[in-house]
Amino acid sequence: KTRRCARQRMTMCSRSVLLLVAVFVPTLVQSFASHIIDVPGLSDLLSPNAVVYYEDDNSEAIDTLVSTRFYTTPFEPRIPTILVLPAIVEDVQVSVRYAYDQSLDFGVVGGGHGVGGLGHTSGLLIDMSGLTAVSVDTAAGLTTYQTGNNIGTVDLASKESGVYSPNGNCPQVGVGAVLHGGYGAMTKTRGLSIDNVVAYQVVTRTGELLSVTAESDSELFWGLRGAASMLGVVTEITIRHFPVDDHYGGSIIFTNVSALPKLVAYVNDNALDQINEFHVRFSVFSAPPPAIIVVEVTLWGNGDAFAALGGKEAVINGLIAAGEVPIAVNTVAANAYYEQQSFLGPIVADAPRGFNEYALNSATTTSFPVAAAQVVADAFAGNVPLGTIFFLHGYGGAFSAVGASDTAYAGRDMKWDFVSQISFPPDVPEAAAAGLSSATDALHRAIEEAVGEQDLSPHGYLNWGMNEAAHIRKAFGDNLERLLELKQALDPTNFFHRTYDLGNVGA
Repeated sequence: KTRRCARQRMTMCSRSVLLLVAVFVPTLVQSFASHIIDVPGLSDLLSPNAVVYYEDDNSEAIDTLVSTRFYTTPFEPRIPTILVLPAIVEDVQVSVRYAYDQSLDFGVVGGGHGVGGLGHTSGLLIDMSGLTAVSVDTAAGLTTYQTGNNIGTVDLASKESGVYSPNGNCPQVGVGAVLHGGYGAMTKTRGLSIDNVVAYQVVTRTGELLSVTAESDSELFWGLRGAASMLGVVTEITIRHFPVDDHYGGSIIFTNVSALPKLVAYVNDNALDQINEFHVRFSVFSAPPPAIIVVEVTLWGNGDAFAALGGKEAVINGLIAAGEVPIAVNTVAANAYYEQQSFLGPIVADAPRGFNEYALNSATTTSFPVAAAQVVADAFAGNVPLGTIFFLHGYGGAFSAVGASDTAYAGRDMKWDFVSQISFPPDVPEAAAAGLSSATDALHRAIEEAVGEQDLSPHGYLNWGMNEAAHIRKAFGDNLERLLELKQALDPTNFFHRTYDLGNVGA
């Protein structure tokens, strides 16, 4: 095997070029930049195109490569001693077994961006971004993809055939989001991503590769649907896909946050939240001022569900009129699912990378009243700190039709969830940072009060939260004890804990 060692004599210029390639074109890294450092017991077992960075020789490269993959984290970043970019699945097996045998702290990051620093470790980190195979089998109605992909690459591979698997709506998000749920425009008509997965390929703590289906191992399959990152390293997912020729949707940008209560009132008054074919997500951004609202909306089906309101186009026109403020963008169109999925791509691509401080709160509800939307509008029209964001996601339909115990994820009773968060540069003084976080916490509490305790759900959606015991308990609810038993059987030492830590939860 031919291996070229990266040494300290590498110039800053060449190192910068390598890092840009590593972040944005991972497949090229495998072809042109196989910088393997001799890590005893590991390097000789990896494939020739695998990439290994080792702290002693590449500490600066590791620091830059890892930090540029993540937007925000609430803690001092953990920089790995060893960073592995696998070229084939066997590299994942070897790396996991090596970390386990050497008692190294272990973490995994997928192919997309990261929020919250989940997956970080100071031991051995696997970056899955080189594993990007996608196969669309229209005859079987299934798409199979490796977990180094992001949503955008899977959607692109699906574009020609016109069939798409239920997934998120931000192209830069890694498909690892599927491991804990997978919310998107199809959630009310097809369910979460996990509700449509038919097979997983997963590496255990000892490096064994398992192919898991409901038939081959029903209990593990149950656990993987919502808690996969806590049980192993998923390298491949096979999931059902669907035609989208009944799609009518897109994004609308309202130029003044005062529209939010009126938009929520329009949805509530017309019972759109009760229509399974109606999907909506509201996003309120504080920067750059003035605050704006991005409404991502999809109307599915042949239009019968909206006949009482005049049809699909009339619903969108009514929504726009209800806002009573000018709109800056309206991309709503028929048969434009791929375009809708791609809308956030350029926006997110321009977002700053690096380890920014981060604070997040999330809650789930059975309703979202106009009074709660007014609290958000008043806050964003006032003086919320720049960097504050509010999200409101609609649920129901196929999502709620799944039994609470049918998957490890249990929160099927909610109709809405909302998220309030803020990120800010790491050089903000400690006192100021505490004030920014407190402001976000206060906003979230005010929204919860407006919703009312009686409508707050005891459950949570895992992907919107941090690696905190309370949030994990909310996601799994009454399924937690069963999940902990499965965890004990598969991973009794809690080796897989860096994304979400089941070992610190308790039944």
